[in-house]
Amino acid sequence: EMDVYFLNEQQSELLVYGLEERRDVIEIPIGLKINRAGMYSLSFANLDQFQMHEPLYFIDLLERKTMPLHEVGTYPFRIMAGSKAINNRFMLSSKAIDFAAEAITVSVYPNPVTDVLQVKTGRADTEAALALYDISGRVVYEASFYDEHRIEMQAYQAGVYILRIRTAEGILSRRILKR
Repeated sequence: EMDVYFLNEQQSELLVYGLEERRDVIEIPIGLKINRAGMYSLSFANLDQFQMHEPLYFIDLLERKTMPLHEVGTYPFRIMAGSKAINNRFMLSSKAIDFAAEAITVSVYPNPVTDVLQVKTGRADTEAALALYDISGRVVYEASFYDEHRIEMQAYQAGVYILRIRTAEGILSRRILKR
């Protein structure tokens, strides 16, 4: 059995997404509560009733896949362990992530990290923003910066985090292992 839920207040913006032109990016994390390991699927039905001004994308951050939502239909995926919440793997977004191109030049190191995580864009003239998400999908750190930024990781628990970096070129996500 699987429960599906949205993790922020932006889901109401989906209702008006097709009715107005937007300049900001909508990102809606999708949370799952899984009772046991196995194959699951998410189905998106009746999408033809939404007449969207811009495309909406379904993103799997773990498998590094971005698909226009109207092309998804049913999305199969495997869960290796049950009885847990999965809050940082899937999301709906008004902006695609091009995992294949990796056009965004960003260095993130060391990974795994113990003390300090370095993030460098190499662009001192362009502002970037980053957010670090814990395993439950909660934002644990946010910052805006130019060129490079240090995240002090000593106080964070060991585990897996998702680092999302937004630059003028797009959005980049990296899985970070904290030891």
